[in-house]
Amino acid sequence: MTGQARSIGAVLPLLAGPLIWTAHFFALYLTESYACAGMSNGIVRAIGLGGTLLALAAVCFAAWSFWRSAQARDSRDSLAAFALPLALLSGVAIVWAALPVVLLPACAAATG
Repeated sequence: MTGQARSIGAVLPLLAGPLIWTAHFFALYLTESYACAGMSNGIVRAIGLGGTLLALAAVCFAAWSFWRSAQARDSRDSLAAFALPLALLSGVAIVWAALPVVLLPACAAATG
């Protein structure tokens, strides 16, 4: 089995989906932690929804660019073929991570 040596600069764009999801996840939890310091629930939801829409737009753009590049050249490149489903799965993860922002109040006290 022989393979081409790839630089990190060639592989990193293929991981755009998970990197965007990671940044979105971190931003949501950072916003939630600041909410407990005095932000209103409406501001937290607006920031969370805005960040989610921005992250989804970035993942959609990455998926579109992967699809377009796969159509433009021979799609036998296994890494490029893996990047499109990974970007789409990251979009699902972004929506899943944003559900608590929409469904739960910010900084709610735990009941037990």
